[in-house]
Amino acid sequence: MHISNNAGREVITVIRPLRCITCCFPCYLQELEVQVPPGTTVGYIVQKWDPLLPKFTIQNESKEDVLMIIGPYLTFSCLGDVDFEV
Repeated sequence: MHISNNAGREVITVIRPLRCITCCFPCYLQELEVQVPPGTTVGYIVQKWDPLLPKFTIQNESKEDVLMIIGPYLTFSCLGDVDFEV
């Protein structure tokens, strides 16, 4: 994904390889690479395996854990927002 500013200049690139969306295959969990400016990696978002909850780790450019994101058991809602705790 390429994110541009109002002048049309690309300022952020997000790279997400094709991965499986089910927790049954923990070797293919989601992973994003964030580049700012494009070509310079500033961090990663990595899904951690959990049988019940969506869990993600924010990592710096050296792949060191910085933050943890934990979502609810049900990640959809017809009545309002779904909150993820950081």
